[in-house]
Amino acid sequence: MINKDGKKSVKKTKKEKVVNEVRKAKISPKLKKKLLLLKKHAEELKTGKKFEKIDFGKEFLWNQKLSVHESKIDKQHQSLLNEINKLIIEVSMGDELDKIRGTIHFLDNYTKEHLEYEEDYMKTIKYPGLVRHEKIHKDFIKFFDKFKREFYKIYKSRDIKRDALQKLIDNIKKYLGNWWINHIGIEDHKYAEFAEK
Repeated sequence: MINKDGKKSVKKTKKEKVVNEVRKAKISPKLKKKLLLLKKHAEELKTGKKFEKIDFGKEFLWNQKLSVHESKIDKQHQSLLNEINKLIIEVSMGDELDKIRGTIHFLDNYTKEHLEYEEDYMKTIKYPGLVRHEKIHKDFIKFFDKFKREFYKIYKSRDIKRDALQKLIDNIKKYLGNWWINHIGIEDHKYAEFAEK
């Protein structure tokens, strides 16, 4: 479309505006997931192309039992949880590669920043389990680096294999589920209990 100044205008359709607003909005991952599924189904109806369903199961939820009673770490854990849910939804929905890469990049940097802050906090309180905790963090970074390599391998191939993508999603959900239960729910609580003494 050409505007009155003779320049090409980039006018977004009402649907594009709504989709962009949904993506930017601060809404729960569960509601966002449902809205994105509606978008996918609308696309299926419009194009006649049936997309394969990818199961990404239940999202990870924050609750007060996960609190380590240090506000910055709790906020970081909540942000990480939201970003992990976002990543799983984006991969599952087959979102644009650049968008998924952006989430992976953010998650990669934020995770490292969080782990460094957490380790500094443990040094400050002179937590005796610091060395063991640092090893657990290094193992997590290795896992996430492996996930990134596998993800980019799948998406760089011209023929995206849905079963390989489902396996990757299943692996990350299983690992991260164990991480939330064992690391944040148990290991992080050890330094929280030590700090309260």
